[in-house]
Amino acid sequence: MYFVARLLLIDISYIHFISIYPIGVIVSLIPITVGGFGIREVSLITLFSLFDVSPASVVALCLLDSVFVSQVIPAAVGGLLALFDVKHGKKKNEDVVR
Repeated sequence: MYFVARLLLIDISYIHFISIYPIGVIVSLIPITVGGFGIREVSLITLFSLFDVSPASVVALCLLDSVFVSQVIPAAVGGLLALFDVKHGKKKNEDVVR
């Protein structure tokens, strides 16, 4: 996520980022809203405002994390693993039939 933050022009050191971002994720685990949506954004906006980061950049970072990194990448990896498993599974079945 640090590299995604750098792509969004969030200029913060790595040490500060890895000390702030997990706090926001842990705060989102408090069962106030469904899936912690909104809670993480508010907590991270508050924490990143200490380093003069714009709220729009923080919200974009949170949305990219919740949609792209947490859902799209694991789905793509699972799809590739399933594709290769199907190819290897067909070869094994053809060997058994012969």
